[in-house]
Amino acid sequence: LFDRYTKDNNNILVGHSYGTSLCTLVYNERRSKVQKLVLISGGGPYALAPEKFSLFSLPTTLLSCFKPVIIKVFRKACFHSSSKKISLSDTELLSIEISFLKYVMKGQKWDEGDEAYHAMITCPVLLLLGKHDNFISLIDEMSMNLVLPSSVLHVLEGGHMLPIECCEEVNELMTSFLCVDMETHSLKHAASICQKPTVESTVIFSKVTEV
Repeated sequence: LFDRYTKDNNNILVGHSYGTSLCTLVYNERRSKVQKLVLISGGGPYALAPEKFSLFSLPTTLLSCFKPVIIKVFRKACFHSSSKKISLSDTELLSIEISFLKYVMKGQKWDEGDEAYHAMITCPVLLLLGKHDNFISLIDEMSMNLVLPSSVLHVLEGGHMLPIECCEEVNELMTSFLCVDMETHSLKHAASICQKPTVESTVIFSKVTEV
């Protein structure tokens, strides 16, 4: 699909959550065609492996009976409790069939996606993380920021669903990142940046600032 719809080498890949792994894979397979990456709520530079014993190990028919519970738990876990009310119906929140969701969850197996693999990403990368993300920790995201040769990490006041909860901030940061060079972007938005730890840093959080 990427080869079919790309007409030049000036492409930007944007991924959220599990989609960030797809972006890194496409970049390393087609690096000459990708100019920048935007990875939102993606996590650390680690290989993926599905949980062996989870709800999604149940038969699809039985799993379908738990869909209302899955939606309720998913809604609570994905959004920051103090954020503005998100007016999404259950159908909008989880629009795919349970059978497809099961395959997606069990298909999160990617042994190659380790630190060495992510270290090969040499293009500029914008990392965005919600301060109250229940799935991705700040330590994991800072590990990603440290491994990537050319990246900048912003921590926003939101949960896992930053594109919905913090849409204005996300759009502003993405626009800035895509339109200017890394140095100019970093100077403009210094207040929300988590700096890469330096040799002088004795504690990884010593230079962290948040919005």
